[in-house]
Amino acid sequence: MDFNSIRVALDHVTNEQDSASSKSQEIIQQITEEIEQALSRITTPSDQDSTASPTDHKSILNELKGKLNEIGPLLENTQNELDTALNEHQSLLEESFIPDISEANRHKTDFDISTLNQVIATHFYREGQFELGDSFLNESKELEAPIVRRSFQRMHRILEAIKNRNLEPALNWANNQYDRRTLNGCNIRFEIHSLKYVDILENRGCVEGLEYAKEFLAPFASAYWYKFRKVISCVIYAGRLNSSPYKEFVSSEKWEELAKQFTGLYCNVIGQPCKKSPLSVTIDAGCHILPTFIKEEPTEEIKMDDEFYFHSTFYCPASWELAGAYNPPMRLSCGHLVCWQTLVKLCNSNPLIVFKCPVCRARCKVNQCHGLFI
Repeated sequence: MDFNSIRVALDHVTNEQDSASSKSQEIIQQITEEIEQALSRITTPSDQDSTASPTDHKSILNELKGKLNEIGPLLENTQNELDTALNEHQSLLEESFIPDISEANRHKTDFDISTLNQVIATHFYREGQFELGDSFLNESKELEAPIVRRSFQRMHRILEAIKNRNLEPALNWANNQYDRRTLNGCNIRFEIHSLKYVDILENRGCVEGLEYAKEFLAPFASAYWYKFRKVISCVIYAGRLNSSPYKEFVSSEKWEELAKQFTGLYCNVIGQPCKKSPLSVTIDAGCHILPTFIKEEPTEEIKMDDEFYFHSTFYCPASWELAGAYNPPMRLSCGHLVCWQTLVKLCNSNPLIVFKCPVCRARCKVNQCHGLFI
């Protein structure tokens, strides 16, 4: 693939665009001047033409029309030159790349387009881009929005409240989930009450702050003793926490951590991934393995970061088949893995023959191979 020619074509389009913009401005300025001159001649005739008749006005307008007819094609020619450059660049892109994204699917697996659309829309809703998600679904002619749309709307309302230092919506949600026993072992209620307590200390004084701590923080003392002792000590520096050893409790980072923790818990409760949307994970994983996968005959195993392993899977590096119950992965004597059906082909169905590993070309025998259970 010749990227240099694409870059040259793009530079040509950019230059034509700049040139077209400059020429268009000059032509428009010229048109404006001609119209202003004609108006000036009509509204303020000279001394000799002080008794200008409608016939004179008509001749002025006809003269203006002639000039505009001469100038108009210049503007059209400028646009045509830009269109020509754009068409050439588009043709070059179509020759260099495959516009049909489904061609990237080597095994020609049929996509469930409806499910894919729902995944994309769910990603937009998760990011708070509800208008974009709705527009996408309308353009893709999906009849229904994902059922999580309303849940994500509520999540972003609570996040907006946290951003505005209003903890009541988040606290109400946390208490509600605690009553349903969906937050067992989670400290988010303690974190919310801690920030609320510190906010009261800073804005309403020690008396109200200690009353709040006695009612809402004390029940967490035994479970979070170290953190409880630290946050209670903030009362010593009430009103000047920004310059105290406990300034972390009034920092914006503390509120951002709470928002992040709340987002993860909320997504978990509604059955969504905590850290990233399925679309984000898919794109990140695809970009990670793309340099290896685009090889026609890759000679190395596809290795993923731990964050992308949700359950054990194995693709044969020789046949690109997915391992399964009837085609399990087999470990060769050199340490590389292939699927059972690939192993049968390598040894020509003869367990006594010596064959070469398709990855490192080491010599192996079938009786030296072992099955793996994943």
